[in-house]
Amino acid sequence: MRSKPFREYVSRFPCCICSMYRGEVVITMPLGFAVSQAAHVVNNGASSKGPDSTCVPLCCKGLNHHAEFDSGKKAFERKYGVNMREVAAMYFARWKQETGQ
Repeated sequence: MRSKPFREYVSRFPCCICSMYRGEVVITMPLGFAVSQAAHVVNNGASSKGPDSTCVPLCCKGLNHHAEFDSGKKAFERKYGVNMREVAAMYFARWKQETGQ
């Protein structure tokens, strides 16, 4: 599944890791100014990206959780105590609900 509208939707949210550590819920309202990128949490193998439905917002400046996640997904999940597939599923479900997809 490839969906540019969904990737754009996800990247409007603040980084899901930074949000957790500020005591906020993982999914907050889009801010429009967050420096986040849609990060794929699933790979199809051979370094190809998984479906867009498995994207989460991760910061790409400052702490750069996106680069940290890409450098070691299992270690990242252990460090932050988060299951990124579950987080991605929440964003995708919310998008589907909001857009009627």
